[in-house]
Amino acid sequence: MHDEPEAFAKWKGEMYAWEVDPSKTNPFNPKVETLMQATIHLQLTRDDVQALRDGTRVILHNDVSPSMLIGSGLDLEEQQYIHIGSRFICNFMFLILFLDIVFVQIKCL
Repeated sequence: MHDEPEAFAKWKGEMYAWEVDPSKTNPFNPKVETLMQATIHLQLTRDDVQALRDGTRVILHNDVSPSMLIGSGLDLEEQQYIHIGSRFICNFMFLILFLDIVFVQIKCL
């Protein structure tokens, strides 16, 4: 049923222990840091700055960098997910198509 039965058994034990004594570590709290969209935008901007310094920036448009296109795609996907909700899969596929077009343009340069 589970790919890692030992890990699941350990987590299950932690869960039961926490239910008995809530002062123990909560096993439902995430153990990995989640990347926020703002963090991704910041890293993409830093990558653009470094590419400009190195002279390796790919120019798709004078005013729009590849990372700005990717960031716009992420923003668009988030807006569609918030407003449409149940149609998330359709919107996600649109994002994949959008990013595919961007990467094809980059490869053509």
